Amino acid sequence: AQALLGDPKLVILDEPTVGLDPAQVIEIRNLIRELGRAHTVILSSHILSEVQAVCSQVLILSKGHLVAVGAPEELGEKLNPGSRLRATALGDRDTVLKAVGAVPGIRKVQLESEENGQVTFTAESEDTADRRAAVSKALSQAGCTVLALAAESRSLEEVFLALTEQNPAEAA
Repeated sequence: AQALLGDPKLVILDEPTVGLDPAQVIEIRNLIRELGRAHTVILSSHILSEVQAVCSQVLILSKGHLVAVGAPEELGEKLNPGSRLRATALGDRDTVLKAVGAVPGIRKVQLESEENGQVTFTAESEDTADRRAAVSKALSQAGCTVLALAAESRSLEEVFLALTEQNPAEAA
C-alpha cells in the first residue's frame, strides 16, 4: 500500500496470492485489475490459473529465454491452431470415437474417461471451424446420445508445458 502512495507508473507483484484464502484471492484479483487501469502491472507467478484470470498479456520464459508473448486466450491458438471440443455421449467407446473421428476436419480424438456407458472425449479440428453440430449429428447417426458438447480453449498450463518441456534429446 505504501508503494502505491507515490503513484508509480510500474507496479511489480511477485506471487501476490500465495497463502491467501479464496476470499482474499478474489480481492487481490480485483485490486490487480484496478491497478492495471492506471499503472503498468507486472505479475510474476507460477500459478497460471491466476495469470489467466487477471492478465491481458502474458510473457512465458524458459531457461532465461522469452518463448511466447500474447493474450492468454491467443497463446493456445498460436501454439496449436484449430478448435477443440469436449463432449460426453452414451454409447460404446469404440463406436463413439469412430463416429467422431470420421467427421471431416477432425484431426484427433482423445478418450478422457469411460464410465457407466458414458464416454467423455476431446476432439481437435484442423482449423478454427466450429464442428460441434457435425459431431453431434455423427454421434446421433451412430446411435449415441449426446449428453454434453462444448467448445473448449487450451489452458495456460497446457501452453506453458508445451513451450517449456524439454525433449528427451535435450535432457541427455
